[in-house]
Amino acid sequence: MSSAQLKKFTQVKPAQLEWHGDVPFNLEFDDVYFSTQGGLEETQHVFIEGNQLLNDWQNKTQAYFYLVELGFGSGLNFLATLDCWSKKNTSKGQEHHNNINKPQKHLHYISIEKRPLHLSDLIKACKHWPQFQKISEQLIMQYPSPTYGRYQLNFEQYHVTLTLLFMPVDEALKELNIESNHQQQKIKVDHWFLDGFAPSKNTSMWSKDIFQAIAKLSKQGTRFATYTVAAAVKTPLKSVGFILQKRPGVGKKREVLTGIFNDTDSSEPNKNLYVNIKYEKPWFDTYSRPESKCKKIAIIGGGIAGCATAFYLSRSGHHITLYEKNKQLAKEASGAAAGIFHPQITSDFNLASQFSWQAFVFLTQFLSFLTPYEKELIRLRNGVYKLIPKNALSHQLKSLTSQLNLTQWLEIDDSKLATSALFYSKAGALNMNKFCSLLIEKSRFNQQNLLTQQEVLSLDFEDSQQWRVTTKNSNTTYDEVIFTQGAYHKVLNSMITFPVKITRGQTSIIESNSLAENLKNILCEQSYIVPEADSFFHTGSTFESWNSDNFDYQLNGQSQKTILTQTKSLLNLSGFKQASESISLKNSKLSGKVGYRLHSPDRFPIVGGIPDIKKLNHDFNSLGQARIRRDKLSEYNLPGLWINSAYGSHGLLYSMIASKHLSALINRGISPLNNALAYSVHPNRFLVKKLKKPST
Repeated sequence: MSSAQLKKFTQVKPAQLEWHGDVPFNLEFDDVYFSTQGGLEETQHVFIEGNQLLNDWQNKTQAYFYLVELGFGSGLNFLATLDCWSKKNTSKGQEHHNNINKPQKHLHYISIEKRPLHLSDLIKACKHWPQFQKISEQLIMQYPSPTYGRYQLNFEQYHVTLTLLFMPVDEALKELNIESNHQQQKIKVDHWFLDGFAPSKNTSMWSKDIFQAIAKLSKQGTRFATYTVAAAVKTPLKSVGFILQKRPGVGKKREVLTGIFNDTDSSEPNKNLYVNIKYEKPWFDTYSRPESKCKKIAIIGGGIAGCATAFYLSRSGHHITLYEKNKQLAKEASGAAAGIFHPQITSDFNLASQFSWQAFVFLTQFLSFLTPYEKELIRLRNGVYKLIPKNALSHQLKSLTSQLNLTQWLEIDDSKLATSALFYSKAGALNMNKFCSLLIEKSRFNQQNLLTQQEVLSLDFEDSQQWRVTTKNSNTTYDEVIFTQGAYHKVLNSMITFPVKITRGQTSIIESNSLAENLKNILCEQSYIVPEADSFFHTGSTFESWNSDNFDYQLNGQSQKTILTQTKSLLNLSGFKQASESISLKNSKLSGKVGYRLHSPDRFPIVGGIPDIKKLNHDFNSLGQARIRRDKLSEYNLPGLWINSAYGSHGLLYSMIASKHLSALINRGISPLNNALAYSVHPNRFLVKKLKKPST
């Protein structure tokens, strides 16, 4: 790992605890997480009542509420707040299930924590509050690895999203401010919980810079609450625009503090006339339609990306129509018999590795909520061995997993195979066709709007500011249109050409009784072997360059020979030589599937607004060589036109987090991706990279 990355990621370490009975005590900050006498009463009095949450939730008409907490700790504030929110919204929530497109208030709870608890400590802490058992069970089920990054947890039945920012508070607030600035209608916080350890013990969380960042994210009427009335807290809060009020304390605290933001600077123009491209990236700004939870949206493409996008957007209350040119869903690249998911961890934990890890955690969270029947329906096999043939790399990855506290999620296994391997117990393989069908079944849109055998022939932008989608049998207008087609779509390519390439992938099926007795998990390195039932194994896959839009879906004998050669090599490397020798490269019966993948040059997917190339070229020509006036900035994606594609060979792994990210952009919400990863998948990245080169 490079020193810069190592320094960044090792900032976050699990909290060092000592248990005083059933109360956790933080050794680093020499303080308890909650009062041994009346901890819950303190939370309710200081934060819930101090912020007047019930009154604001009841009387304000906005669709989304944003609450930011500094210090997630044991999760007590979150559990109590969600309990309070659910009691206020339960009857309405039931009503919402009966009318899927009726607007419903949604709470975004965002919590910042530099020292997250280990899962085992969180479980123990939650047992202290049995009245919150149902909520804490969902929290525990989704709780991520205690590693640097942004993690989003869904509490759908309560209409609540929890976003955990495991990073230093200054970095987290900078993240939120940048994300807010990239949005046309900026995210502003309604309520703040300032709940770090005491200012005398945790000075970094109570600095003037922190309060200035808080002020930038606040709006007229934003409330805050905290248990401390120290002058070191009151003075900077006043200086950034908060009107303070002391309240009677609770328990051992004589007084606590609350306040409201008086936004005196909202009408002042930005004093910086020119964009500072060292710190600002206006080409990544996102412009979406006016806020609405009932937009009319067309999704073009019924593979894994289209089904996942339909899932998230329909559950946000939008009217969805899904167009698929084939007779059935998932007939293209998503039609692979086995979709393998595991993170691609590298020894330097670069951005691609980080995205892969975030996607893996997000997908496993989603799968954890499926019923036993649903899991049995879609899952082919649990557990993945990722081989590490080189000893040096094995040592590097061992060090990495230890430094980044990933040991609860993966282990270096040197015992079961002939070479070292990373073993992911939570990874596996799913039946892709059944998974896509399950996403559609769990979506909330009229199944009559699932239009198969409907190829989109044209797309036109009308004066009504809507997009007209034309097929052979229909002609309909929409507020938003999303391309989720995999390898190729002539309508999209007529509007913009991304620097992508297509590869043909073929899989095969082998049978081996001896291998079935000894291999119970998935093997992968350059290729993969997935055990199924009755001694059969899925193997693959080829990566054959394809430069034509005429796709051949017939199984190819030479491609199968390549697959079987790769399979023999993988078995030999793993120590299954007997099974390898039983595979014949000649006269093998053709079996398997063919699909076509879309790859971007940097191997990240392409997710976001489709670029307005003309405006990008005009405003950022010779980017870095000319000053850019702030008042000349424009909109850099075509209004209401989006893409979610180019997953390459990681369709299953990327599908859920990429689609949730796109849903957040369309809904103007909080993304599950941090800014660096959001930039990495943004469609404008290719053109901006080109514009940064000096013109000749």
